[in-house]
Amino acid sequence: MPNRRPPLPSSEDLKRWGEERLIDFDEKEKVTSSWISTFTLAVYVFGQAIGVWVIVTRHNTLSTTFKKGDYRLSLLFALMTVVTDAVYYSLVTGDPGRLLREDQMDDEAHHEVASLMRRSAEQLPEYLRKEQYCKYCRTTKLLRAKHCHSCGCCVARFDHHCFWIYNCVGAKNHFRFFVLLILLTVNLGWGNYLVWESFTKTPPNATFNQSNIDAAKNIVPLIATFLGMPMWIFILIVLSCHIVIVATSVTTWEFVKRSKIPYLRSIPSGSNPWDKGCLNNVASFCLTRKMDWKLPPEYCHNPV
Repeated sequence: MPNRRPPLPSSEDLKRWGEERLIDFDEKEKVTSSWISTFTLAVYVFGQAIGVWVIVTRHNTLSTTFKKGDYRLSLLFALMTVVTDAVYYSLVTGDPGRLLREDQMDDEAHHEVASLMRRSAEQLPEYLRKEQYCKYCRTTKLLRAKHCHSCGCCVARFDHHCFWIYNCVGAKNHFRFFVLLILLTVNLGWGNYLVWESFTKTPPNATFNQSNIDAAKNIVPLIATFLGMPMWIFILIVLSCHIVIVATSVTTWEFVKRSKIPYLRSIPSGSNPWDKGCLNNVASFCLTRKMDWKLPPEYCHNPV
């Protein structure tokens, strides 16, 4: 006789595994989230405004070429700043790949996601069904998904919850987050160089008194440098980590918490079910951007 797949868990099983009622994001957490998001956005905009003001008003390569009538560098810098802000805004307000709660599964507006979640639940190995059940959303998560308590939902191919965008990084926005890191690295690096130029260079043919006046005004560029340089180094480190993550087809959560993730416990530490080789991993991440929620058959055995 054919080897039949065991039936899906009953409603009694789900209640036993999870909680009796749906736990949603309460109003206090929503207000806190809103304040944190507003604060991080304000810090970003304020820091950028200081940097742009210093670059435009002080003596540096950008301001010098602009005064001479060569606007190419200025337009390039402005374009990069606008694109960076647009990507940042899309990450703050966009969907990282939210999965549905129990009360949303029958909503026609979410039919495609609901169908994907049901199909995923049917194909899960028996030993993972209890582990993948989310007691907060009262649904069975896709593999590689995780419930985020800050966002109050499960996120497909969860990478991490980012404080600076106050949103999760997941299946739908990981590529944009990676692009933001590249843009910030280039833009902040260039901006820090121009601010440093403003701090160290004196306009040509300046008198001694004028030089002293400029030195007194250097306090703002100095503060901007002290704020901008550590941020640039931090973003460069984060970008380096994500280059490794993209090249190896893992997520930050899987890399950091591998030993605690049910579907990875039985897999040797040197193996990755979704690794297709560096070039294929990068191409998949940048071009197709698939969720990769299926566990290959050779990894579908129950851990001893």
